[in-house]
Amino acid sequence: MDSINKACQWLEQEASNRSIHLNIKPYFHEQGSKKTIYEKSAKASLSLNGIRSASHKSHKKLLPWADAISKYAGKGLKYKPSTKIHQRFKIENTQTLNLALRDEFKTENVAIMYFINGYYENHPSYSFYTGTESQEVEYSIVTTKNPSVIAHEFLHLFGAVDLYPHYAFPNFNFEELESTFPNEIMLVQHKQLSKLMISPISAYFIGWQDTLDRPNTRLLFHKLNVTEY
Repeated sequence: MDSINKACQWLEQEASNRSIHLNIKPYFHEQGSKKTIYEKSAKASLSLNGIRSASHKSHKKLLPWADAISKYAGKGLKYKPSTKIHQRFKIENTQTLNLALRDEFKTENVAIMYFINGYYENHPSYSFYTGTESQEVEYSIVTTKNPSVIAHEFLHLFGAVDLYPHYAFPNFNFEELESTFPNEIMLVQHKQLSKLMISPISAYFIGWQDTLDRPNTRLLFHKLNVTEY
């Protein structure tokens, strides 16, 4: 929770620097005195071996685990449906957990993040169904306590895209992106969080600004010869 709070405070400060009011309220699983969900209790088993990207194929493999964890987490939510419509569903998976949390906190959406205690393993973190037209619930699987990585994955859930070389964005000028914004959080996460920043490009993707100027537009669409966006 200490790392999560550091990430949230940094995000709120970045928003404040742009005169945007942002208040992130972390809410964590708790059942009695237990905050950790053990796979044995949730009747689930996770394997990240062979997972190389947040693709549809990877999501299909990991979703049963996420659904089982969500179902178990729902037992500790003490959720009281606000309407007859909400009374019709039980927390059985990630989708219904998302619906219950949105109803509980009266909010448009929530960021669901699963934190893995894999201290002796080195796996990347993943965010699924971000920036797509799919109706699937967005969520992240975070395998580290690094606040920079937590903030990076959190931003993914609200529209930010990776700005390091990535097959999904072949028209991005990654070399110039790196030289222009060397401390952009969607480009690097190994640095101390206080040394990182949110560039105008990421601010545009997450809705903190309505337009993107020509120089930054060129960094994203230089191979298409687009002059305006």
